[in-house]
Amino acid sequence: MERTMPRYFFHVRDGIDSPDQDGVELAGPNEARKQAIIACGEAIKELHGTFWEHAEWRMRVVDERGVTVCALSLSGSW
Repeated sequence: MERTMPRYFFHVRDGIDSPDQDGVELAGPNEARKQAIIACGEAIKELHGTFWEHAEWRMRVVDERGVTVCALSLSGSW
């Protein structure tokens, strides 16, 4: 039987909760952490300046069992 890669979910909070319902299959926790950094940068870029309107932006990555793999928090101020 072929083993599938584990699935990781990237939940975001930027004033509202945006849970990741689909997740993505990755090789393991280290790959999930690398992807979190990339996704975090892309998400902040896509906010087009509205990042400053929120007190804090967070991403929490969990595995299929709901265990936290990593968490990123960013805050900005004028």
